Amino acid sequence: MAKRLMGMEGDSVTYVVDPKNNDWCETVVVPKGHVWIEGDNMYDSKDSRYFGAVPYGLLQGKVFWRLWPPKSLGPLEKRKSNETVLGEKKLFIQGSREYGLTLKTTS
Repeated sequence: MAKRLMGMEGDSVTYVVDPKNNDWCETVVVPKGHVWIEGDNMYDSKDSRYFGAVPYGLLQGKVFWRLWPPKSLGPLEKRKSNETVLGEKKLFIQGSREYGLTLKTTS
């Protein structure tokens, strides 16, 4: 599975706790040795909003190529640190962190 990296150890991340039912937000500090990941679908994504920060040991790779949508097929371009990407399926991360991640799964 590939997710968007939203924060690394020591970063503060604010997220909507239960977007299906309210707009209540919570801010967490990512613990040492962990990252905070989020999927594109905030209403139905199994990510750090669901299971918390992910240990570095579960990271398996770096996303460097976009497959979807087909019109955007190709290498990921570098993003400016203040740029936010919304509304499209993207396999890169928001902000200055130019890392896409794949995670080891047990299923």
